Amino acid sequence: MVFGNRGTILLLAGCQALAMTSMGVLATTAAIIGNMLAANKSLSTLPVALQRYVGEYKTEWGHFAAGALLVSLPVMGLFFALQRYLVGGLTAGAVKG
Repeated sequence: MVFGNRGTILLLAGCQALAMTSMGVLATTAAIIGNMLAANKSLSTLPVALQRYVGEYKTEWGHFAAGALLVSLPVMGLFFALQRYLVGGLTAGAVKG
């Protein structure tokens, strides 16, 4: 999609990079806080539990990938179930022109 001139494209690319960076920082911070606040290992969040499969000298990639898939399944299911409402809300707020 082309929006006018090069300045607009560069501005949109910069905003996208800033948004992706801030989401990464927030996700990392949430994992760190979840790791610090969980007094018991059974009370830790799912990303912190997945982090246990990554060691200093050995990484259990098979277990990590299976765990990541299981963690993402409920989120994907919720998205697919509510997708029509999400798209409907996005298009209802759109402005023609």
